[in-house]
Parts: sequence; structure tokens; C-alpha cells
Amino acid sequence: MGLGFALALLTAPNRPLRQVTRAIIFLPVVIGLGTSSLLWFWLFDQQVGQFNQIMVDLGIFKEPAVWFTKADMALTAVIISVTWKVIGFGMLLFVAGIQSIQGEVSEAALIDGANYWQRVWHIILPLSMRTILLTTLISVIGSMLAFEQFYIMTGGNPRGQTFTSVYWIYQNSFISFKLGYGAALSIILTLIVLVFSSLQVVLSNRSHKS
Repeated sequence: MGLGFALALLTAPNRPLRQVTRAIIFLPVVIGLGTSSLLWFWLFDQQVGQFNQIMVDLGIFKEPAVWFTKADMALTAVIISVTWKVIGFGMLLFVAGIQSIQGEVSEAALIDGANYWQRVWHIILPLSMRTILLTTLISVIGSMLAFEQFYIMTGGNPRGQTFTSVYWIYQNSFISFKLGYGAALSIILTLIVLVFSSLQVVLSNRSHKS
């Protein structure tokens, strides 16, 4: 989310080069999650993966790493792939929030002698709070509902250490055939999402009134 906000600050002005940059960063969002997960699974492959080769060429790794045998390495691989996939969506939301701020506000601060970072901290950030709350909610719910990337890239391995909530529901419902248990977990997850959504609405209304 922080990286998306930083990219939004860089690309918010409607200038040709920055519009092209926005389009390039947003491009991975239109790729299906299953397709991008399979693509990154190949990129992390020990034998033919280009990501490993780049890390070796840069001197970060001495030899190609095996990403999916340890939980921390597997989670790092998934985080890299998901960040590449969804950062453009967060950036676009932040760009919309920044562009909705009236130009007169920033111009008045500029006349009063505020530098760029003072305008970001005291104007852009507070007035983008509703967008930040919305983006945070989407990120949290997306993390709780993560399934495809773990199913394709890790399969829950090693030893189930990369199971997510949805993957655990899938495992119990369709592999172990504990349908009642899986249904109960689904209801609990739905209630958690509902609580987060209600919290976001309340906080957004408070920020709007303030």
C-alpha cells in the first residue's frame, strides 16, 4: 500500500510521460491471477527461472534458490508475485484520490511557503484518508481470500505452512470432505469480511465529517 501511494505521488500529474508510466504499472492488473501465479512459478523455478538467474547475476544469491521448500521463502515468492500483480490497482485508487483534491488548496499552501513534503503530509495525506481506508480494506480482504496463488505456487507446502483461510476451507471441504466444517469456516470468514467492511464505512464517515 505504501509503495502504491508513493507511485501515485509520482504519477498523479496528468502529463504524457506519467500517464504512460501509470499504464505500464497498471498493466499487470489486467492479467488473470491464475495466469500471473503460473508465470511467477516458472520465473522462480530453480532450473530455468529468470528471477533466480537475475539474483545470481546481481550477486544476491551464490546459486539459484529453491523457493518452495521453506515456508519463509515460499511466502516471499508469493508476496513478490502478488505485489507485482496488484500494486497498479492501489496506485490507481490513490491517483484518483489525489486528483480529486482541489488545486486551489495546494496552490494556497505553495503561496504560504510550504514545500512539497509539507504539502504531502499536511494536505494530500489527510484529504486522501478515505481512499487509504478503502485501499487498506481491499488489501486486507484480498489477503484473507487469497487462494489461487498459493494453490498454484506452493500447494500449501511445505507441510501445510502456507495454507490460507480459503485454502484451508478448500482442503477440508473438497479434499477431506468435511463439508459441515468447511461451511462453518466459510460463514466465519464471511462474518470477518463483513466486520471489516462495516468498520471501513464507519471510519470513512468519520473522516468525511471531520
